[in-house]
Amino acid sequence: MRFNATEECVKVMGRTVYRDNIRFLGYSASSISFVFEGKKVSIGVITDEKEKTDFFHAYLGIFAYDSEGKIIDLGGVNKEKRIEILKSKENYDIFEADKEGVYTIKIVKYSEAEYDTCGIKYIETDSDNPVKPAPKALHRVEVIGDSITCGYGTEGNEDEYIHRTETENPISAYACTALSEFDADYNIVAWNGKGILTGYIGEDTPPVKDQSWLISMLYDYTDAGLERDYFKADKRDWEVWDNAVFDPELIIMNLGTNDCSYTRGDESRSLEYTDVYVGFLEKVHAKNPEAKLLCILGMMDERLNDYVKLAVKRFSEKHSDATIRFEAFPTQTVEDGYGINFHPTPKYHAKAGKKLAGIIRDYMGW
Repeated sequence: MRFNATEECVKVMGRTVYRDNIRFLGYSASSISFVFEGKKVSIGVITDEKEKTDFFHAYLGIFAYDSEGKIIDLGGVNKEKRIEILKSKENYDIFEADKEGVYTIKIVKYSEAEYDTCGIKYIETDSDNPVKPAPKALHRVEVIGDSITCGYGTEGNEDEYIHRTETENPISAYACTALSEFDADYNIVAWNGKGILTGYIGEDTPPVKDQSWLISMLYDYTDAGLERDYFKADKRDWEVWDNAVFDPELIIMNLGTNDCSYTRGDESRSLEYTDVYVGFLEKVHAKNPEAKLLCILGMMDERLNDYVKLAVKRFSEKHSDATIRFEAFPTQTVEDGYGINFHPTPKYHAKAGKKLAGIIRDYMGW
């Protein structure tokens, strides 16, 4: 059976664009999952084959579960099978079992939205039996972040200075690690190098803001990167995200690490960051009025922690209807090791994920 990745056939997790019968997986950890009866699954994939280096190909993680919901080890670090999307082609074989049975397949975007496009043209099984979407989870969480949330450089090391999508792993990053302890679906909106006041500008450059591409703008759209880079669409035509599609109970925000490259401990610039942070909180709350807000910071840089705390205080004083909380996270250490460009390693992410899971239990009562 061959079918398209419609919501009648698959469960969609994350902000994805469905256009021209293609399901585009953009943001880190966006996914589709379905239940089928048979032995084998393949997919047709579209990519842009841009004039980019080989370092920035799209990657997918394939997860398989048996009829009892137990994960089947496909050989990867998370028991997944990983596929590098080198070019558009008719078929990628993604799963084959020893015997026929009922299996759940989950196809997860490992590489970030910034890099090569990945669209699922079709899914094909070796059976004529109908497929159905995987069950929805009990809880719903949205995570807004930057490279740390994307799992940027997680599988590399500090001696490597050139980032490669091959080393990205959002499933091993702190957010997905924490949420794996709950029955939760999640949307991740995260882009490396971006903040809410400025993008990363480097510590040795003049403190001039880069406001060309900020998280607060990205948050308004389903997938701004896809619209700009793949469809070459006029911004007026970009698909605006419909917050009614995914109604989170909890929204986690980890924003400020890139802003530190501009604020650099300066009081006036740090307070400017606080002002912008309050404004972004107001936008997120207006779009998701029932969701609890959890602001975290500190994994790679703690200089703006107190200013996030101040933003939370100011926002809370203005919005008595909102539930909001700030939690500081310890900065990674030499003992935890460093990934590419000194990003956190799986060892640190595991610690941060455990801490975050404990906070969620306390905060949400899950």
